[in-house]
Amino acid sequence: MAYFVYTIGTIITGAALNVGAAIGGLVIVAAITAVVIGLIINTNKKLKAEYALSGTKG
Repeated sequence: MAYFVYTIGTIITGAALNVGAAIGGLVIVAAITAVVIGLIINTNKKLKAEYALSGTKG
């Protein structure tokens, strides 16, 4: 989120935007988002498996 605020603020204030850095930053933001989503999905799968093994319904 901070990346987008910084990039948009840079464009609005009229300062030159370094396109290479902007694209690199966007790639990093996308990678971090993918990792977090992957961790969430993995955790949900483990929790479902744990509840299935313990016999708890819900």
